[in-house]
Amino acid sequence: MGRGKEKKDPLSVPSDQGALWSRPLGFPHDYFFGSALDCNSPPQCKLAEDARVAYFFGSFLNHKLFLAILELSHNLAFSTPVYNRWLSIFANLPIGVPVSVTFQKYHLEHHRFQGVDGIDMDIPSKPCGD
Repeated sequence: MGRGKEKKDPLSVPSDQGALWSRPLGFPHDYFFGSALDCNSPPQCKLAEDARVAYFFGSFLNHKLFLAILELSHNLAFSTPVYNRWLSIFANLPIGVPVSVTFQKYHLEHHRFQGVDGIDMDIPSKPCGD
């Protein structure tokens, strides 16, 4: 006890650094943007403000693009289905994940077989082992 240095617990967290799970996270984006949102200098504050604005407006624009793809899957923009498909592909470009064509297939199947177990994707199905 009194001789030499005391052994440190390898699992202990220094008192000045709280573990990630012990720090309060205000919003989910605090975790993803990390230290970019800590305003210690004016350029960093500008970056944090830009990140918040991009996150806020980007989420609305992304949602609106998905709504456009939904309406285009019902062929509501043009009377010709091919034009609706091309516009939905164009609306899908900023999203980055190609979903418009397969979404149309499964969404129209959802309307055709609404409530049918095993076909309708909105109905939770039984686990395989049951």
